[in-house]
Amino acid sequence: MKRPKVKIWLIKAGEPLLTDSGSPRLLRTGLLFRSLSDEHEVTWISECFHHQEKKFRFRKDTIQSWNPHKKIVLLKTLGYRGNIGFGRILDDLHFALKIKRYWRSQPKPHVVVCAYPLVITSFVVSRLCRQDKVPVAIDVRDLWPDIFVLATKGIKRVFGRMLSLFYNPIAKATFQQADALLSITPEILAWAQQKGKRSNRPEDKSFALSSQADEIAPEDAIDALSFWDNLGVLNNDLNFTYVGLLNNKVDLETLIYAFKKIEGTSNTKLIIAGEGDDEGRLRKLAADSKNIVFSGWINKPQIYELLRRSSVAIAPYKNRIDFQKSIPNKVIEYLCFGLPVMASVDGEIKRLIESYSCGRTYTESDSESVINVIHEYEHSEVLITEQSSRCLKIFGEMFEPKKIFRDFEDHLVKLAQSVPGK
Repeated sequence: MKRPKVKIWLIKAGEPLLTDSGSPRLLRTGLLFRSLSDEHEVTWISECFHHQEKKFRFRKDTIQSWNPHKKIVLLKTLGYRGNIGFGRILDDLHFALKIKRYWRSQPKPHVVVCAYPLVITSFVVSRLCRQDKVPVAIDVRDLWPDIFVLATKGIKRVFGRMLSLFYNPIAKATFQQADALLSITPEILAWAQQKGKRSNRPEDKSFALSSQADEIAPEDAIDALSFWDNLGVLNNDLNFTYVGLLNNKVDLETLIYAFKKIEGTSNTKLIIAGEGDDEGRLRKLAADSKNIVFSGWINKPQIYELLRRSSVAIAPYKNRIDFQKSIPNKVIEYLCFGLPVMASVDGEIKRLIESYSCGRTYTESDSESVINVIHEYEHSEVLITEQSSRCLKIFGEMFEPKKIFRDFEDHLVKLAQSVPGK
């Protein structure tokens, strides 16, 4: 049975766009935008400001056509320097006001999916949808504002409490007036339902969006091969790999201490791929270690080649409540490449690893527990092979992109046909 054509708006700032230069690594909204069927009319509303690079893509509102059925609307906002602070709040407010103006100038969509956070934007969008009787789904990605208090100390916690007092009533109202709450895990969905004081509804669902490896141009693949060869990251080494930001959300220090202790005893290497505020300090900590490799920022072809050369992938997230309730896209990508996952965080990731024996856990801040896991993999190639097979099986059964995207799209079509505000 053919589905009705639906006009869908996706609202999310801060993610890489399909139209960005290079090989952008798409996140949740980008993956959804790309996957939605061309039988629908899809608009992604984002900002001209590039969150990752902290610079403007354009200096005025811009519309980019992806194909005849899909477009990206980029609204010019103030921009900001830090991910959290008054600059980000003002940019969120400006983005919300620009969306309100754009909303009033356009024919209304049949359904809206708005990512949360941003907090003010989500609230304004939910109000606009309710006023004009357009079904709206709030897609909850993070535990704002609770995390500002739970994951900070000292003066940052004082600032976090201030933000919480400001954001909490806004978040509560947003979740209450949404026609549907969506999320990446049932645990984050339950958190949003509790904060919004709403019971579990059929429209509230969790979707763990993921993607399979994209095809890479032959010249890019050759460049990636040379890149890792030149850094001495070889297929015949036992490579433990972390790909991501180097910041205070991950515990890379413990990994560095562990690998420094075992240096010279085997061909085991730690590969740290990415950049961030802590990069300089971490490089100094690992200075002169021949079994620890820093690559700096890498593009998508280089990430894919690194994962193909890796034996074990590491998810060194700190034991914060937001990570405990989540399964990040990075972990799902590791499973896609058949890589056993090594993690120190309790909660959903730990349950996944232990329930399906698709990796190993270690204790945060305990380098000896890291070394124990390393030795276990060093002494058992069969273990890596068996866990790799399980990872591929789990990915196919739990995170297969085509099925998840199809279910997500069906849910949006059904939501578009519902009566909003009931």
